[in-house]
Amino acid sequence: MKKEVTKRREGKKYVITCELSDKCGNGVEHFSITYDMYEKGRNGHWYKRGGGCGSDLYKIFGDLDIICKLHLSLFNGVVFYAVENGMYHIEHGDIDGAKRLLRVKDEEMEVLRYINNPIDFKCALIDMGIVKRWKKEADECIKWLSGSDEPFVSKAGDKYDFKVLDVAMESYLNKKKNGVYSKENYEKEREDNLTKMVNIAFEQDSETYRANYKRYMENAEKEKALRLKMVEHRNEFKAVEYLFKRLYFDNGELRFFGNDIEVEEMEKIIELAKDI
Repeated sequence: MKKEVTKRREGKKYVITCELSDKCGNGVEHFSITYDMYEKGRNGHWYKRGGGCGSDLYKIFGDLDIICKLHLSLFNGVVFYAVENGMYHIEHGDIDGAKRLLRVKDEEMEVLRYINNPIDFKCALIDMGIVKRWKKEADECIKWLSGSDEPFVSKAGDKYDFKVLDVAMESYLNKKKNGVYSKENYEKEREDNLTKMVNIAFEQDSETYRANYKRYMENAEKEKALRLKMVEHRNEFKAVEYLFKRLYFDNGELRFFGNDIEVEEMEKIIELAKDI
């Protein structure tokens, strides 16, 4: 199922291909939008100047959002590896990235961001009606692509239905009722886990340091003190757990591994380390 759209803007011509197909050959159809961009030469002919995937084309042509938001989603609107990729973004502090990927609202993300169990994460997507909304978006796009109200039947059958066992849903709803995934519980559990992580790392490191030089122990004490301070200020950082792995002390001086820490977060860490 394919639809080709030609649009012009700022002297450029975009030939946009929107389709639902099994281009990957893995036995299931998915949505895709790609484009070629042309510019007119002095002789009046159009010349291809570039192209790419069109998931960002809605920024240029808002009316294509109907398929742009579904780019690389399955025929039923389900996001590829929704649970795995969604939880990955959240774990690494990229809440906006998770929100865009999962096509969810702010209030829905406030529920999802505190769930650390993959099965419960999947249950929450179903329970909040997000999966139904995905299906509705997909059906609307299929109608737009085909120009027909004829229901689409995937060759994959029900293999890619986004569902869980009844017992799993019942378990999640009980946890939801008892506030297991509330923000308060999440913060308390996170603080406990972070503190435990710091203490375990300190104990492991200290064994190595004792076998070497006194200065190694001093470095370990400084790392522990700084990390505990970071636990107290954890809400000021995107992903404290990741930052723990990127800092160390050498001869009493704070150092950082690599150059992928944001300047603002690095400055906060340096400020916290001043009194250590």
